[in-house]
Amino acid sequence: YRLTQPSIPFDFVRSSPEHDLRPILVPPRALTPYNAQATLHLQSVLWGLLLPISVTGRVSDIWRSYIVQRICWDIDVRIAFASEPLVVQERNIHNIIGDLDSENQLYQQASQLVDFLREWHSNAPTLPQRIEELWIALYERNYIHELDVRVVQRWLRALEAARYNFPTIRRSGPPLAQQATVVNEEKDQEEQPSVVPPIVPEHLPMSKCPGVPRLTIWAPDLYDGTRADIPTMLADLGMNVILGGIKRNQGPWPVVFEKVTVYDGDLGAVGNKYRTHSTPLSDGDIQANFEFWKDNAEMQSVDLYYCSFPSSMCEMWLPFNKSIAFVPGHRYAQGRCDLETRNKLDRRLQGMIQSTNPKHIFGALSRYDKEYMEYYLGSGPTSDLRVFRTYATGFGYLWKEAFEPGPPLSFNRTEILSVKTKAGFGGKLPAGVVELRTLYPKYTAVDLQKHPGIILWAYSVMSYKLIDFCKYVYPFVWYLQPLHSTYIFCGIDALAVP
Repeated sequence: YRLTQPSIPFDFVRSSPEHDLRPILVPPRALTPYNAQATLHLQSVLWGLLLPISVTGRVSDIWRSYIVQRICWDIDVRIAFASEPLVVQERNIHNIIGDLDSENQLYQQASQLVDFLREWHSNAPTLPQRIEELWIALYERNYIHELDVRVVQRWLRALEAARYNFPTIRRSGPPLAQQATVVNEEKDQEEQPSVVPPIVPEHLPMSKCPGVPRLTIWAPDLYDGTRADIPTMLADLGMNVILGGIKRNQGPWPVVFEKVTVYDGDLGAVGNKYRTHSTPLSDGDIQANFEFWKDNAEMQSVDLYYCSFPSSMCEMWLPFNKSIAFVPGHRYAQGRCDLETRNKLDRRLQGMIQSTNPKHIFGALSRYDKEYMEYYLGSGPTSDLRVFRTYATGFGYLWKEAFEPGPPLSFNRTEILSVKTKAGFGGKLPAGVVELRTLYPKYTAVDLQKHPGIILWAYSVMSYKLIDFCKYVYPFVWYLQPLHSTYIFCGIDALAVP
């Protein structure tokens, strides 16, 4: 334009004085370019400040204007142009031919970009997910480069870490131009609500596992063992694990809280009341939990929920339409103590089994939970159920860091530690035996090194509890075996200990 217009800059002539103070409001679902000079982003569109950096500066702000406007459609936000200039620009000397070259992408792709944005839609339940989806789609169509996808992911995580409250999604589904073609499918869509689109691993920050993206995992468990075991293993593998239950940083292993994030904010009425494995959960509780969390930035960043003890607690996260790892540590239907709530849980789990988007994971930390789930959930339309027998070794990752090769250890404590063995000894421990948690309310592997032995009795019908301590300490023993140090005895054989 500047190559063909000799008299620039110029001023627009207003058609009538009464319009002078009226801003120009862009109509709904219209797209108009604007640049990065003298623009004002209100708090609801703070996320839209990011400019693409893999394109030229003369393309970057125009591309951003289109991207931001398309996302704004989904939160019912419109843009306006002020009627009076906010700044006076003193332009420096420009190389007009150089500017033309830098803007070449605009001339070649702007029309196609607008067409694509008008057709693009998402059913993701949160704004950060939709923003990320759109940027990935733009990369896949060569409007931006992969660098911008990684930048926007870091930008979204930075906003979430700063506790920015993303606006709530207000529009979902296909664009207006396509809605007439799906009227007959409306009933089916109601029966199967929209869910989070699949993650695109190649565009996400990667974990330590080849080909596996780094996910944010919410773990609300109540039991010390399951809160520590798999979550710490996942954290060591590069996942971002958040312990989100009522127990927060309570637990006997301080090293756990060095590996994961402990959510210290308000858990809401439902989260605060969920204190035991037998806590009931009504449909009203599930809805109230969703209403409490739906606009929470930290919750919006979660990719997967991990529930083990009680695993039935994961019912409260179903409305978020995100992946769930359902991995019982003991009795998958805990807290569902009547036939109605038990059957309802089974129906929901069968729905999760059939779901492919989002996809859910079913595992078990015990043989009997694996068999129970396959028996009760694996018939009829869910016959494809496969429950993974999970062997968690979180402490193998944690405790190996406490040991280095060196000379044999010399014990400076003479007590043998017992784990819940008072009942086995008639309520009174023999001389030389002390309860572990009495001596060490919180302990590390180094504390255990000081003692010549540890006894664990088979004191509970919970199979996970029968083995969890041994499972935690076995890696500890593996590292110490060359040093001929601490012995561990599990079950009735512990009676043979002098």
